[in-house]
Amino acid sequence: MAWRAVPTFTTSPALTLLLLASRDTTEYAAKYGLPSEGNVVHKAGYIASLNYQTRTPNWVLQHLTKDLQEEVHAHRSSFPFFEDEAVPSLFRAQLRDYQRSGFSRGHLAAASDNKFSEAAMRDSFALSSNIVPQEMSMNGCDWLRLERMSRGLTNKFKHVFVVSGPMYLAERDHTNNCMAVRYQVVGPNQVAAPTHMFKVILAENDQGEDRAVAAFVMPNRPIRDNEPLYRYQVPLVELERSTGLRFFPKLDRSELTRDVCVTAGCEHVGDERVLAWRRFGLLKIARNIEELDSVWAQCEQTGFERDWVRNMYKREYDKRKAQLERGAK
Repeated sequence: MAWRAVPTFTTSPALTLLLLASRDTTEYAAKYGLPSEGNVVHKAGYIASLNYQTRTPNWVLQHLTKDLQEEVHAHRSSFPFFEDEAVPSLFRAQLRDYQRSGFSRGHLAAASDNKFSEAAMRDSFALSSNIVPQEMSMNGCDWLRLERMSRGLTNKFKHVFVVSGPMYLAERDHTNNCMAVRYQVVGPNQVAAPTHMFKVILAENDQGEDRAVAAFVMPNRPIRDNEPLYRYQVPLVELERSTGLRFFPKLDRSELTRDVCVTAGCEHVGDERVLAWRRFGLLKIARNIEELDSVWAQCEQTGFERDWVRNMYKREYDKRKAQLERGAK
């Protein structure tokens, strides 16, 4: 197997100042406290809590500002995913865990949030610190919409704090008539694929002016309908109860009553990339062959950017068609 080397990087004097600013903004992310205290690591663009059992983060905390988002000194195409050597090898996610897993390597701190320095961009690809197994269409569609909306809030607020992470929620087990947590694991190291994912946003101006918050939960599976993002909102206290995390613990709850979606709006309509990934998800969950063929016809009509993209969609079409012909639901 050929392994890609993790690139090294150098900085000019101007970029040195920018790196110092990025370090400051990462430390500033902890201004209102951390969601939990276990296995906390500080990276160039985020702070994370690592879960050695799931081989994924418990949470990733960022501080976004308009100034840093306008700086572009790194592009994701230059940086591969890599195994985080800061994590003990016994508990480390590896590249091979994701190969042919059916999941994408989903960022919690988005790569697009970390263009302001090569160090930040590089660290955003650290497997154990910032990546979870994420269903491909959800990653490229509604989760992307949520990432873009979060980033866009820097145009309306001076400081945007974002906490993202995996969830493992119980569902009804009808066979045993009980609630049970069931999730898939991938690879030799059994990296846990979350059932759901969360994102909490705290936005404010200087001295806490106009402070507002919003919490979102999305299922880690194909999402059929193009719902407004506010439909994924949940009460902050309910998310805390489900995750066992305490968001922005240095703030009194009475200071977190204004809703970001009411104050600034939470919409991101999406573009052709978002629509393409939704169609990919619809291939996976088509309820019958007629619906499957209809989605495939839409895909063919829209076209594909690359041959390998078409091949990926066609494999999903063939797989779902075989399932439906066997009577699968």
